[in-house]
Amino acid sequence: MAESLYIRIDSAGHYSGWRTTTPPQPVVYGDSAEALASALGTTGRALLLLPSQALLLTEVILPTRNRQKQLQALPYALEERLASDVDQLHFAVANRRSGEALPAVVVQREQLQAWLTSLQQAGFDISRALPDLQCLPVATPSDWQLLLEDEGALLRCGTHHGFGSQPSLLATLLPLAITEAAAPPTTLHLYDARHHPTSALPFDLPAELTLQHHPLSEGALPLFADPANQQDAIDLLQGEFSRQERVGRLLRPWRAAALLLGLLASLQIGSGYLQLAQLQQQDRQLQQAIEQHYRDTFPTARRIVDPRLQMERQLNALRSSGSSDQFVTLFAAAAPILQRQQGVELQSLRYKRDELELAITIADFQQLDRLKSALAAAPQLAIEIASASASGDRVESRLLVRRRSG
Repeated sequence: MAESLYIRIDSAGHYSGWRTTTPPQPVVYGDSAEALASALGTTGRALLLLPSQALLLTEVILPTRNRQKQLQALPYALEERLASDVDQLHFAVANRRSGEALPAVVVQREQLQAWLTSLQQAGFDISRALPDLQCLPVATPSDWQLLLEDEGALLRCGTHHGFGSQPSLLATLLPLAITEAAAPPTTLHLYDARHHPTSALPFDLPAELTLQHHPLSEGALPLFADPANQQDAIDLLQGEFSRQERVGRLLRPWRAAALLLGLLASLQIGSGYLQLAQLQQQDRQLQQAIEQHYRDTFPTARRIVDPRLQMERQLNALRSSGSSDQFVTLFAAAAPILQRQQGVELQSLRYKRDELELAITIADFQQLDRLKSALAAAPQLAIEIASASASGDRVESRLLVRRRSG
């Protein structure tokens, strides 16, 4: 069912809303979701348009066509192209492939959650969340679509291709996009949503392009709301953000009661079902133990799909970078000194970026100073006390051990 309420968050973080009514209502604006709800005078089911400048629109070739497996494999297929840890990102894929490539969208998980939470708290029920770029009129190789606003610009040069930028950057990015295109376009459709659409363009129109100018007196939102423009847009409400998963989170508090009813039914049917339930519980505990071991080994990991595969990837990364040799060197030098210090208890250790972090408890601050001096006396070690605080009758401290330079 097509939505009648559209909400957009632009690249500057401003909210706008528009309801498709007869006669049409004007677009309203707000600095927050609550302000937008107040300006609209209504909430409910809505389609959300997200700023493409905060998203990564890309393509990847995957060997599977199973949607669930695509979502599981996508982070690892793209991780070398991404600056952020894949555990901090959310991934969504298109319903249809573009040739052999699978179109995808990547967004910071916390950012998407913040957008959805603010709108939910304001009373909106978000049914879909689409990149605004992919809701411009569909581009063809000969006809490109450009939205120009006072604070941002969107260029759609294919079904899933394009970019968002500041208007001042178009003078550089537009000629570059034309140069990289397999077939240069002949027509540029300019949707001008600036407050003064007759003012000069922030770029020089290439001689080979014909400009078709379309002023947007009500802004870009009514243009995005055309269902024909949304057919190939990628919905980011997939995986953990899907409606099914969100409903599941609401039902989780009732899981204990449902489990109890299931066990009672199992007892009535026979001992065979009880044994099955026990085996399933053991399997869950084993899976949790495997995941906990992975988290203990790699504390910064947030998203665990396949602990065994992820463990192998982490270990391979350590081997390829030579980090394992460095860890052994540092720990072999520090361990005998720790053993000789009475009353020192090692709580945990972490190794990251050529640095060994030791979490210890020790008798008092004087002994901590003696321990630091003993470690610093080792010719290959450089020591730093990252933190130290009294806890009861002992002292808790974190020591950073590095290889001494020079």
